[in-house]
This record gives sequence, structure tokens and C-alpha cells, in this order.
Amino acid sequence: MPTAISLKDPNCVTLLEEKLARLESERASISAFNKSCRAGNPDISLLAPSVREEYVADLRAGYWQIGPRGEMPSYVAQNLGGVISRERKRLNQALRMYPTPIPASDPRAQTLAG
Repeated sequence: MPTAISLKDPNCVTLLEEKLARLESERASISAFNKSCRAGNPDISLLAPSVREEYVADLRAGYWQIGPRGEMPSYVAQNLGGVISRERKRLNQALRMYPTPIPASDPRAQTLAG
């Protein structure tokens, strides 16, 4: 998967949708993990694999911002929320540039045609 998504690419809508889904999944996994930590039963398996690798590396390094019960630092979810917001704006911009056609099987297509 490419790291940079150009709005000049006609496939950018699909790429941005996939990226947003991945980012939202990561944020949900962080939230679930932090809830398990606050409940006193940290379950690292709740973290998405990419987030889990970063968390384990931070633990090994003795990272000082890990919460007292082992939860992820709050700024991680906040930064991820900012990235998600920015990518949603880019997706909306891409949808204006490359509107998706309505399939003929969709009831809205008959309304538009008739």
C-alpha cells in the first residue's frame, strides 16, 4: 500500500477509503485496549498489529508516557483522530473530483433516469 495518496490518481477515492478504514480500526483498537487497562486487565491482543509493535517497543524502551495502568498515552489517540479528520476532508475533496456513478440496480438511478 502506498504511503502517499495523490488526489490526481483516479483511484484515490478507493485508496483513501481503505486508509480511513485502517486508521479508524487502529483508533478503535487503542480505545478498547485502554478500556481493558483501566479495568485492571490489560489485553495487548486488542491492539491492531501495527500499534501493538509500537507499544511493545515503547515498553521495552521504558517509555515514560505509558499510563500507570499500562494504557497508551492519550496523545496517540488524539493524533490519530487528527489524521482521520484530515483524511476525511481529503476523501470528500476526492469525491467531488471523481464522483462515483450510481449503479443501475440502485433505486436512485431509476429516479434520475425517469
